[in-house]
Amino acid sequence: MLHFPVIGARLKSCCRLLALIVVIGAYLIGMPTPAMADACASHCYAYADWTVTPPSGFSGMEVSLRTNCMSVANNMTDFVTNEEWFVQGNYWVEAGITIGAKYGGGYLTRAEPYWADNRPGSGSYHEHYGFGAYTLQTYTSIIISKTVSSSQIDIYQDGSYLGSSTSNFTGAATTLLAGNETTTTTAHTFGSVTAMQWRDLTNVWHTDWHSASGATLPTPDAPLYSMWMTQYSWMRSGAGAAC
Repeated sequence: MLHFPVIGARLKSCCRLLALIVVIGAYLIGMPTPAMADACASHCYAYADWTVTPPSGFSGMEVSLRTNCMSVANNMTDFVTNEEWFVQGNYWVEAGITIGAKYGGGYLTRAEPYWADNRPGSGSYHEHYGFGAYTLQTYTSIIISKTVSSSQIDIYQDGSYLGSSTSNFTGAATTLLAGNETTTTTAHTFGSVTAMQWRDLTNVWHTDWHSASGATLPTPDAPLYSMWMTQYSWMRSGAGAAC
């Protein structure tokens, strides 16, 4: 669900991911404290960001998401997520857990898995649901992967195929993101991103979001917060009290 100035995320309007892309760039290395940033006027983010410069890139990513609680005051107008994003420029695939408003109408009253994509040309932004309920306080593994020469990107949850984004970007992803997105200061969520893995351009998987460079934690938008528990492999984030 980037809100473009960042990168994609589920949109309250079709610009959800855009906000995140714009935000990337305010990097903070180490263990940030909860942000004292501006209120969530549109989309707010707390995420780990690993961005590389071509010819470096990624052919896949995998994280284990745990969400202990997840809610917003108004499910019909707002949402909150715990998710990952696989990005090249203005195009991406995202997948994870969400509750609240759906892009295009409708809403969720329970936490559920979903995936979404923003594609070139007339492909635009789409969300995909119908994978059942997510059980709070459990771990779920999300994989997003592609053949670098192809424009198809595949999504899996706990080994089960969720779907494919077709006619998306060719070549490698250059940004991996994982964390929370919300459209409201009333969001309440607490969870983590663990077992952070990536696949290189020769299709070899690696543990930890680190190589010649490594993931950072940009300052999160209030009311969200984020911190490394183990740098490059385990991040905790959320909004509101622990649950």
